[in-house]
Amino acid sequence: MGTTHDYFRFAQMLANGGELDGVRNLGPRTVELMRSNHLPDGGELRDVALPGAYGEVGFDGMGFGVAVAVAIDQVRTQVIRSPGELMWGGAASTIFWVDPVEDLVCNFMTQPAGVRHLQLPGAAEDDHLPGDRRLSRPEPTITPEQP
Repeated sequence: MGTTHDYFRFAQMLANGGELDGVRNLGPRTVELMRSNHLPDGGELRDVALPGAYGEVGFDGMGFGVAVAVAIDQVRTQVIRSPGELMWGGAASTIFWVDPVEDLVCNFMTQPAGVRHLQLPGAAEDDHLPGDRRLSRPEPTITPEQP
């Protein structure tokens, strides 16, 4: 068991290539293995996910490294992210990600247990966060002005 701060420090250590506060916790090769896709034939999580399954990190365009999901195809993820970005989600819609290109660490902690996605007030039925970190809104309806 750990705290949000502990989890953030873990993510920061990954962003630092395995070091935190001047102490090496993971070797460079271990971090590189974490950031590399190990699914057969360079596949993505979608290829091995159960039908109808849901995950906070999404499945399309995401590979799997050592203990974390890895971005392998930005177009397929439909999210602006860098190649090699690693992340993982938890059972109650928590998620962390580390973007090595942008030098960015995020630790998103929520606890709506049993909820497949967060429903924002006034959002369209198909809106969801944090699973794919994007919102989809219905196209606006344009009607001609009435005289």
